[in-house]
Amino acid sequence: MSTKTMRLICYLSNGYPTAHQAIELANQYFAGGADVIEVDIPARNPHLEGDFIRGRMLEALRLEPSYDVHLQSLAKMRANHQDKQFILLVYEHTIKEIGVQRFLTFLQDNRFSDIIYNECLHPEIRDTLIQHGINVATYIKRTLDQEDITTAKRMNGFIYLQAKGDAHPQYPTLASARKYLIETEDFKRRIYAGVGIATPDDVAMVKEAGCDGVFVGSAILKLYDDPKSLKQTIHLLKQST
Repeated sequence: MSTKTMRLICYLSNGYPTAHQAIELANQYFAGGADVIEVDIPARNPHLEGDFIRGRMLEALRLEPSYDVHLQSLAKMRANHQDKQFILLVYEHTIKEIGVQRFLTFLQDNRFSDIIYNECLHPEIRDTLIQHGINVATYIKRTLDQEDITTAKRMNGFIYLQAKGDAHPQYPTLASARKYLIETEDFKRRIYAGVGIATPDDVAMVKEAGCDGVFVGSAILKLYDDPKSLKQTIHLLKQST
């Protein structure tokens, strides 16, 4: 059994059910024991998300279409938790709508240094963020597609490795996939795992695989209206890290 402690990274829907409530949920996440909050900037076309998170993003934008409000809520979360880490999930088309320079200035002013960057139709946007010190993470499927790996090598942030799902036949376990990325593809960055993680046993599996962090999404998101259960669930998950 691995003795290394992982980071527990819990997903938060920005602006859902309201901006104020999302800010309060961030307080509950950290009170429950989350090490890091992954929080989205809701996208108008979140086509890479599953149905549940896609629905949350679209509803958040229906209720509040202005990105000014969504950025303000993120700034408030940061102000409330200056010693904590946040990871922002953002789509490239959202960055374009906000404005690349404005988005970069927002990140720098509020000390958000880590983002998960979805889409890459305009790599110059991604490259601009990297050149200005933003850590841009990338997702690698368990099938270890070469396209994913090539893209990851252009990034400078952590690797988000799919925890569950169809796997490469030569690397069927999460541990073997992680080992391949480190030893064969020569990645020196942190490797976090997520997708399908919902229980303490799932978290323990990711820890046993040697990953540096674990993402938990819908299992926590679904408890947004039950603060007591939310904190208890995060606490139980944290115990398995």
